[in-house]
Amino acid sequence: MEKIYNYPLNVQRCLDIIIQNPKTMYRYEDFTSIREKYTTYTRIMEALNFIKEEKIFREPRLLGQARAKSNLYELSDTITAFRKIFQNYRSRKETEKFLGSNYTRFMLDRINFTKVHKVIIGDLNDPKIKEMASKSLLNDVSIIEEYKKSGDMLRREMSLACSDDLTTIKLSMKSELAEYIKILNDYNPIDAISLYRKTFHMAILGGYENLASRGIISGGLLSFMAFDTYLSPLTSFPIRDIRSLLLLPIPFQRIYEDIYLLDHDAFEVLSGRSGAIYYHFSEILFELVKDEPFSLRQFKAFTKHMIFYWNVASTRFDLVCNKLAPFYKNDNTLCYFNVIIRGDKIIIIDLIKKETMLALSIEEEMLSMSSNPRTFKDLGKSDMRIEMMINAFDYLRPCLTFRDMGWRSEVITLDAIFTDLIKKIQKYIDENVSEYSEKWLNS
Repeated sequence: MEKIYNYPLNVQRCLDIIIQNPKTMYRYEDFTSIREKYTTYTRIMEALNFIKEEKIFREPRLLGQARAKSNLYELSDTITAFRKIFQNYRSRKETEKFLGSNYTRFMLDRINFTKVHKVIIGDLNDPKIKEMASKSLLNDVSIIEEYKKSGDMLRREMSLACSDDLTTIKLSMKSELAEYIKILNDYNPIDAISLYRKTFHMAILGGYENLASRGIISGGLLSFMAFDTYLSPLTSFPIRDIRSLLLLPIPFQRIYEDIYLLDHDAFEVLSGRSGAIYYHFSEILFELVKDEPFSLRQFKAFTKHMIFYWNVASTRFDLVCNKLAPFYKNDNTLCYFNVIIRGDKIIIIDLIKKETMLALSIEEEMLSMSSNPRTFKDLGKSDMRIEMMINAFDYLRPCLTFRDMGWRSEVITLDAIFTDLIKKIQKYIDENVSEYSEKWLNS
């Protein structure tokens, strides 16, 4: 059971001075304001010695005579000292005062944020404390620098990885680096995603580009991963592996869920992730099956099923975009949204108002009506007719936003995809003699 630190009154008065004016070394004179207002020299000395016994102060690490040291109190910069002071303020229901203090900022420059997070995580269930901690901690200069360094370390680990398999590379990475990403889930999304994007994003993107330059991932997969780590950073690679991102819980669901849109440019990025799959569809399929000993018949069946799943996903993507589009027409509107799947509903959350934007019936309808792919016929004046898609296994339907962005928006046929896929597989077999080669060639 966690120990409760609720210190005597004079100790608390000394701690108030420490968290307001943190520094490495203190003297008795730093606390004389307490004597003038409340107490005596003896009581203050008792309080300072109590703090020393609690190891919040430690023996001064200075050269000189013992007599000179006796009047000095050195502030401990350990996580244990931080935890004790935090729990004291927590017991007094002053968690916000502590987290917003100069002492907390002082210690963030000296202790890994992941350790600080473990101390305060239990209090982040309180929305008010979570809001305050997110603003105070995730925008702190020391934390930003710590995240930049961790992102650079993750990029180097990807660049130095000897394996040519993404799953093996993911497993070889230091877990403490991925932990920096995972803990952001416990903070308010706007601050958490903003911190990731200005620290980890470009570093991880550099790691992806290195993997592509070494032929470990294709250009199409690089494009998908770049957009994915921007839109859905808390669950992207290396938190989840690429196969699960593309295939689970159903293929290509990723394009319309777990989306964070924090600015107007993000809507175009949202379309970019979908486009990365659509325009490189055979490349994406190749990455998924290149080491599978399928027969030609199995490859074709797999391709047809993936086309169908894409058509379902892109239908749902269009429905989500249709609901989001009105908010992006006004340049003065703050667009901070999160799109998630919850049970049988697609939910769009306004991250500023902290409320869902759509009626329950619409949330449910966006999933249920699109379980079979649809097409959208433009009737003019922003009106559309939704029709059942014909031959949904035989060609890819483009997303509506591709046309709106001025991108290519023609359909891509099964024959074109399958022909290109087989060429890629044959080239892979020729370049990589493996235990599967004979099975492929004889099938």
